[in-house]
Amino acid sequence: MKIRTKLTLNYTIVTAIFFLLFVTIVYFTTEKSREKEFFHDLRKEAITKANLFL
Repeated sequence: MKIRTKLTLNYTIVTAIFFLLFVTIVYFTTEKSREKEFFHDLRKEAITKANLFL
């Protein structure tokens, strides 16, 4: 295998690992944020409906 091919493969693998790590971190961070916002909105809606009915 030529040196140029080895360098290309190494660069591709390192870049792919870095990208996957970054995407994973962003996904789990936004997942927590979306979950928190969803339950906050759900609670607000429940309070609003309770006030309308009572």
